[in-house]
Amino acid sequence: MNEGGFLELVIPISYFLDDEAVNSRHDIEDAPDQLLSESELGEVSGGGSGSGVAIIDIEVVDIACIDKVLEQVAEIGQRFLLPDGTRVLQQQPQEQSYTLSSIPWP
Repeated sequence: MNEGGFLELVIPISYFLDDEAVNSRHDIEDAPDQLLSESELGEVSGGGSGSGVAIIDIEVVDIACIDKVLEQVAEIGQRFLLPDGTRVLQQQPQEQSYTLSSIPWP
């Protein structure tokens, strides 16, 4: 049985105040959900906002594929021009933190 995982895409709320950016995290959620679902790597399971950040929750089907998931999250970051302060927090199976620029590309 494959062990799943959980990530949080944490975006500074200031990103949404920029006139050139999207209006809310809901505008971003569909892109990673579609990308991860099509590749059968995971899905967006929800999100929220508070304390100066917007969070998109991502369920990972198989933690062994975490590098591929992180690559797709970084791709979404580039597509939406997410700011440098955007982080990806891996909650399961162990806690790790990445910045978009620190995610290794193939």
